[in-house]
Amino acid sequence: MQTKRVFAIVTLLVSGCWIVGCENKGSGEQKPDTTITQKVKEEVIKNVSDAVKQLPSVQELPDLLASAGVDDFYEKLINPTKNVDKYLTTNDLAAMNFGTYVMDLGYVLNYEKIQMGSDYMNACQKLADKIGVSSAIDQQKIERFGKNLDKKDSLIKIANETVQNIDKYLKANERANISAIILGAMFVEGLHISTSIITMPSDMDKNTKDLVFSRMVKIIADQEKSLDDAISSLEAVKPTGKAQDLLNGLKEIKKIYTEKKYGEKFASYKTGDKIPVSTEDLKPLQAKTQEVRKAIVE
Repeated sequence: MQTKRVFAIVTLLVSGCWIVGCENKGSGEQKPDTTITQKVKEEVIKNVSDAVKQLPSVQELPDLLASAGVDDFYEKLINPTKNVDKYLTTNDLAAMNFGTYVMDLGYVLNYEKIQMGSDYMNACQKLADKIGVSSAIDQQKIERFGKNLDKKDSLIKIANETVQNIDKYLKANERANISAIILGAMFVEGLHISTSIITMPSDMDKNTKDLVFSRMVKIIADQEKSLDDAISSLEAVKPTGKAQDLLNGLKEIKKIYTEKKYGEKFASYKTGDKIPVSTEDLKPLQAKTQEVRKAIVE
């Protein structure tokens, strides 16, 4: 699906913000990163590509809830666009929240919150200019977006083109550091949405609620490999400052995955079996994810 591809590519983008090497004195297109070796760049590209294949799209969340008769859109889960200007102070902060906003854009569009989607597209444009990928989100695309506000599929297509252009730019200009940061931030935002949705109150009957819960938790459990790739990518580019904080946060999340053995518990799980992970098992993961995300968006 187009939306699934949007979020897969966004994962590439979010990981780039954690590197001090991304810092510059202003906006505009940036030069290739010459501070890391070709071997490291290749390693990061591979890790990011592997993670992209593993990460679920936000499309899966509304699809899953809709299949269970739950149509609620939880606006409080996403990062308000009014915050965008405070992310323009440094490139690492801008890049992390660029990834966050693109992830949120997809969530918004899937629920057909079209005007809100336009606001997120504009926020992404501001941050793209700051981190030096402004050519991917130019005024022409913003105008196209505005002219298609009544066409959900067209909006998703435009968003898809945008992230593809950014992906191409980052690869062509050897911006391995930016790719690494964007991956990490997207992982955090996706995990935040996933762990939050399954704890929202609902009027579903127990059987339906258990089915939705088991599917959602399995999606979460399956992301451990993507988490490993995000950590490896950031480690390879030797981050400092906010980027290092993000890396530390991901490592803390990894500890919880290891301790709670989410993946191992779901390895042999089949629909109808007793759900091997409880809401209590998820609380530490949800709490740590909120903590790491807070450091990104606030």
